[in-house]
Amino acid sequence: MFFLQMKLFLIVLASVIGIIAAEDCFCGLFVEHDGVIPETVGPIQVLDNVTTTTCNDEGEIDCEFHCLQVARYYESSPMWAIDAMYPGENFTVGQFLCNSVRTVEGADYEYVENSVVEFHRQIGQTPGACYPFSYITGSRSHTLCCDEDGVWSQCGSKSDFSFLQKPNVHIKDESYVIDKLQGFGKDGIDKLQVISDFDGTLSKYADESGKIFDSCHAAMDNSNAVPLEYRDMAYKLRDKYYPIEIDNSMTAEEKTPFMIEWWSKAHEGLIKHNITRESVKNAAYNSNITLRDGATQFIRRLSELEVPVLVFSAGIGNVIQEVLTKNEILLKNVKIVSNMMKWDKNDILVDFEEPLIHVLNKSEKALKTTSYFSTLEHRPNIILMGDHLGDLQMADGALTGDYMPLTIGFLNDEVDKRLETFKKSFDIVLTKDNTFDCVSSALEYFTSI
Repeated sequence: MFFLQMKLFLIVLASVIGIIAAEDCFCGLFVEHDGVIPETVGPIQVLDNVTTTTCNDEGEIDCEFHCLQVARYYESSPMWAIDAMYPGENFTVGQFLCNSVRTVEGADYEYVENSVVEFHRQIGQTPGACYPFSYITGSRSHTLCCDEDGVWSQCGSKSDFSFLQKPNVHIKDESYVIDKLQGFGKDGIDKLQVISDFDGTLSKYADESGKIFDSCHAAMDNSNAVPLEYRDMAYKLRDKYYPIEIDNSMTAEEKTPFMIEWWSKAHEGLIKHNITRESVKNAAYNSNITLRDGATQFIRRLSELEVPVLVFSAGIGNVIQEVLTKNEILLKNVKIVSNMMKWDKNDILVDFEEPLIHVLNKSEKALKTTSYFSTLEHRPNIILMGDHLGDLQMADGALTGDYMPLTIGFLNDEVDKRLETFKKSFDIVLTKDNTFDCVSSALEYFTSI
């Protein structure tokens, strides 16, 4: 077998160059990357980790010389064991390994930078046989399997990930997403937690005709529980500040003062008009806030699996409570972090709890909820969902050590202008999708393996 032949060669090579000492030597096969010196980006294959090598002129262990000899052999040796698979190609070992990864990962090959890639290759006795092999890039573990044609590809049948192929699903690096999905699946449900925004994420943004659904604040703005004077003010605030919120030409730092101003004025207006606890409940129940199709079933399924859910929103937490209660999904596994109202003894709104949460400071609030994440240290795999770039910060209180988020962005508005920005930021981007089909399919995949 190929593997044994290589090992036999190493033994012969070691005897030729003179084995007189014992010490670990780490040897690697390097690959060119966009003209960068190979040694600066790390070895693509761990060729050998020997316990014996030669001495140099100073009598010191000469790992460099030994590894050079091994690497030269691998880079020049023909792949005789798989000639039947690639007739006429005359691949060397080095070319074969590099080309195999490029075929699956793409021409950019970015993951090689600053990472060690370890290959374990199994070659069967039957010429032309295709066997899986795995490699590691940094902390990411990958496995390539053989499809029906004997060609290496991502493991798992294509049907496992067909939900990623729908026209409204946009992914910058599909192999990276599939790696995450496979990793979450292998780790099991016990390692999973979910963090989700509410407005425009759990809830729908607009219907098929383009009519916009209520957000938490809009539920109050459109309610008869507040006077017309407040509603007029709220509409003017939205017209002024929403274009700033979604303006790609402005930085988060530039937008933040405007977001604080918007939220503060809206909350001050509600307090001024002596809103009652009962009127908030009625506003939520009578609003047209509508959860995405399948969102209710998704939350219930997570409850059955005892997967914790953090609903992290810049909206009004009391409205969210009522909406989740109305849909019967304010369950034991669900926690809400949002702008919560404070009441006097007569159930009149007198203030909002500090700190103020707006769309761009969820990271700051996340750090204050670290105690929540500390109880979930055994759940490093996070599905994080939002409709705003600021939502990517929601897990900042958890992202230490081995925490790894799968980020899903719901792009609801100005898709043509914002899609590329979203694709650079979220692992998966869903455009004009009023369902939870993609997220539910991912959960179904996790529970099926």
